[in-house]
Amino acid sequence: MSEIQNVAATQQVAPAQQVSIVDKMVATIKGIDGNDVKINKRILMDTICKGMKISDSDMAQFITLCQVNQLNPFLREAYLVKYGDAPSQMIVSKEAFMKRADRCADFEGIESGVIVVNKEGVVQNLVGTFFPQGLTLVGGWCDVYRKNRRPYRQTVSLQEYDKKQSTWKQMPATMIRKVAEVQALREAFPNTLSGLYVSDEMQDADAVEVVEHEKANLANKETIAFEDSTQRVNRETGEITPSTSHTNSLPFEEGPAY
Repeated sequence: MSEIQNVAATQQVAPAQQVSIVDKMVATIKGIDGNDVKINKRILMDTICKGMKISDSDMAQFITLCQVNQLNPFLREAYLVKYGDAPSQMIVSKEAFMKRADRCADFEGIESGVIVVNKEGVVQNLVGTFFPQGLTLVGGWCDVYRKNRRPYRQTVSLQEYDKKQSTWKQMPATMIRKVAEVQALREAFPNTLSGLYVSDEMQDADAVEVVEHEKANLANKETIAFEDSTQRVNRETGEITPSTSHTNSLPFEEGPAY
């Protein structure tokens, strides 16, 4: 190699590796001990998403989902599910529904159970999921109580939701009761839980709880935010932060009065 070639080779500079906004995004979740838990793409890909091919768009939405809703994926409050080449699904647990409802000032509890029918065709609402032999399971029910309001009741049909697969075969009473619970909670707290759906209400039987509303509305390569929130991504640091008008506490839920 000539001297000129050597000089040219030493002057070549490798192109800088581009870092996307999702690589710098950091969500801060309040832990059960009161300390902050930091979540970013690298941590997720090394742990609960290890081996999964998650797009930057899905990862950005998931990190934002955790931040806005204060969901800790390491406590299985939220996580990603991916099957083959299908798009990733953002999942939340029923416990996340309960935690968000419990943070609302006027939440006064929940009652739920199953709907059964006896041989004479008499329909009964039973508390819990146990029912004796001779009764046929036909649905689930739930009442959610809020201060100074009538109960928000939901009744759901087993025939409508039973997928006859997996867990539905093993514990149909538990599954149909869960569907009733999340529907009642969502109706009672629309501002807090609107857009969160369990997969048992939908066609996909493999996931557990699928968040469709956030996935449909939050794709953004630059600024990541929920339309109803004031969360924003700092493009320099990647930190998801609230605006000056945002507070850490949930607002008093002003759902429909009955």
